[in-house]
Amino acid sequence: MTVTANFAEIDGTRSWADHYVNNIVKDGSTYVLSNTNYYKKLVITLSSNAEGTDQAKNYYIKTVKNKAGAVVVSQTSGQSIEVMDSRYDNTNTNGKNIHIAITQYSLKANYTNTSQSYANPDNSYNTDWLEVGGTLKIPSSWGSTDLTLSFKNGWMYVNGVDGEMKQYTEYKRIVGREGNSTLGAKLVSNTGLDLCVKLRNQPTLVIGYFVTQEGEEIGSMAGLLIATEYFKNNFKSEGFVRYGFEETVLDVRKATNMPGGVANDFDTWEELFAVIPDYDIAGYTYNGTTIPAADIYTDIQEKIGPLEQKEANGTITEQEKELLNAYRSQLDSFELTVGDDDKLTYIYWVLVEESEPERFKSFRLVDNIEAILTEADMDMLEAEFGKFGTNWGYGTSYLPNVVFAEVGSVVIFNGPVFDYAIENVAFDGVFNGDGYTINHLTIAYNVTETSHNNVGMFAEVGGVGSQVTAINLRNLNIQVIDTTATAKDINVG
Repeated sequence: MTVTANFAEIDGTRSWADHYVNNIVKDGSTYVLSNTNYYKKLVITLSSNAEGTDQAKNYYIKTVKNKAGAVVVSQTSGQSIEVMDSRYDNTNTNGKNIHIAITQYSLKANYTNTSQSYANPDNSYNTDWLEVGGTLKIPSSWGSTDLTLSFKNGWMYVNGVDGEMKQYTEYKRIVGREGNSTLGAKLVSNTGLDLCVKLRNQPTLVIGYFVTQEGEEIGSMAGLLIATEYFKNNFKSEGFVRYGFEETVLDVRKATNMPGGVANDFDTWEELFAVIPDYDIAGYTYNGTTIPAADIYTDIQEKIGPLEQKEANGTITEQEKELLNAYRSQLDSFELTVGDDDKLTYIYWVLVEESEPERFKSFRLVDNIEAILTEADMDMLEAEFGKFGTNWGYGTSYLPNVVFAEVGSVVIFNGPVFDYAIENVAFDGVFNGDGYTINHLTIAYNVTETSHNNVGMFAEVGGVGSQVTAINLRNLNIQVIDTTATAKDINVG
């Protein structure tokens, strides 16, 4: 990489080689003092010595710690800076020094196949995994480049490398890291561009029974029961916090709450750094968001230490492992970068807790269903929830409307199959029966003083966009037992 600095005329009327100092011009073979002011500018350019390619485009150059008088008037694609002569601007009379910084670009990737189901609609376990992949978002100003992504997908295999596909039987969330054989992405290039660019984000893979929230396929009684719980609030949210990232992009030229009580909007970086000469923007605010402090790395590393110790001695819990993976990913998430509009922006990823993920609201039958549990049904349900009567079923947190579930027998519900979600939310999604039949659905509804008045396949259907179509219910058996002091009016349907 080469940084060059040349003087040029500010007004562009003369070549930089046509003069020596301000106001001295060449008249024939004689150098004379001109009556016109010819001010110069210093042009600082970043370029590459690499043969056949411009590696410089993978870096951007900026001025920092500017003294008064070093006024940057343009910055083209982060490759060139023009600094005005201090006398050209009457407000800058004592200019001496400028400092420049060269920083790597970072690129963001869009990842694919990051949500996959471990179960098939027929109660078999899925092993037809798709590799996590993705593409880079490369600025159009770069033109053509051989920069691509390579991936590690060891999560797919029993031995973590290749060969026999691995079988998952429960929810799993895998956070990728560069160099991690289980899951990770890295930049590759035949021309060395991967050494000049940083990858901003890593993939996160979610393996669950239902994962897409768009037309989840139901082909068994186990699938139907699991769907009712996912609709209510996705059972994995209770007692288990998921950690993810939310990207925040700040144009810190508009930062406020500056030192010395200054609170202005800045149209240029130069105006901003005239107020913040040390290029330290941590702690200032933009649109109500505080820019993270520079010592965020130290803070995260202090949190990582005890968790890594637990990981090393084998005492780490799944919840702690989730948090550790999130902290590791967050370490590389704070940066200044250049966007497609060639403007420097401050980008960081905030660690967020997803304790109440979005409910699943879109389902589709793909086969006829008998409401009689098979061994495969029970295996799938116990893999998902645990033991019936202890971890799920009447009196527990999961599927509390199921009062009887035994292999070879009809499942008996106490109340609607799709009961109300949290805060009495009716079924507000889409259920497409696709012409298939649910046979021997059995409901024995024991009405109490606090029971709601609706019973059937759905407690209630309502909400914008809600739709239930093409379901055949054969041999439907609904019994209502009302022992309340005043008999309730129960809606059956």
